Amino acid sequence: MRALVVILFFCSLVCQYAQAQVNSITGVVRDSLSHESLPYVNVFFANTSIGTSTNNEGEFSISGFPPGKYDLVISFVGYKTQQYSFDFSGSAFKLDVALAQSLVQLSEILVKADTMHWKQNFLTFKENFIGTTTNAARVSISNSKDIHLYFDAKDKVLVAHARKDLVIENKALGYQVYYQLVDFLLDYKNNRMQYLGIPRFEQMKAAHNLQAKKWESERRRAYEGSFVHLIQTIYQQKLESSKFQLFELHEVMNPKRPPQKFLDEKIKLWRDANFQNTNNSKEKTVVRIGGDGV
Repeated sequence: MRALVVILFFCSLVCQYAQAQVNSITGVVRDSLSHESLPYVNVFFANTSIGTSTNNEGEFSISGFPPGKYDLVISFVGYKTQQYSFDFSGSAFKLDVALAQSLVQLSEILVKADTMHWKQNFLTFKENFIGTTTNAARVSISNSKDIHLYFDAKDKVLVAHARKDLVIENKALGYQVYYQLVDFLLDYKNNRMQYLGIPRFEQMKAAHNLQAKKWESERRRAYEGSFVHLIQTIYQQKLESSKFQLFELHEVMNPKRPPQKFLDEKIKLWRDANFQNTNNSKEKTVVRIGGDGV
């Protein structure tokens, strides 16, 4: 009997400890001016499928997720998105959020959206934003018409903007992603691309167990060896036991390489000569034909 009491007491301590270690965050979302509670506000951790929405009283609660660092995003149509960073290690946070209404004014470059070449611009956007891999071929943007695209022919820049969250269906991995596109720019002149946004993931419902297992396998395959996997491995200090190999690159100067000043002068001479040849080829030759055919 005494042994049973000790076991029950030990189990009680374990349960209390486990409850204390549960990560959670609760809060309420209100309008910054009227202070009225806002229902149906999206509250989620960026780059995860962990999230919820506020109830009729503007309250939300998220709990039971793994420890770690998270970016909590609070997003609602017509309001400025807010983002908070938290480090959970058996922690419980409470948040009181005041959302400010967003008076969005599109910049001049976005007002001049290129509707004539929208289809071509969208294909370019999708190839660079989604990718061209096997999995990317099974990804679609269901509300693509909400994307405003503009191509500046002079500066060779493609700009994209969306007032609504992009609804991205990833049928290869079984995710539906709601992506709040903040900025997208493809610069052909400088050969660079930049985009900024906040994703929210939702798992798609599998039609059967076989599909669910396939999605799980594909997600694991896509994750293993990825950049996110590398960062997680370094953060968890498991690099030595992993299959990753890191190499340190050193710049070695070529002793036979001519000085930069000499190369710049040669490049300038070549450009000048090429420009002169181009102009000469464009000159028209005028032939006068007289009465005698000469």
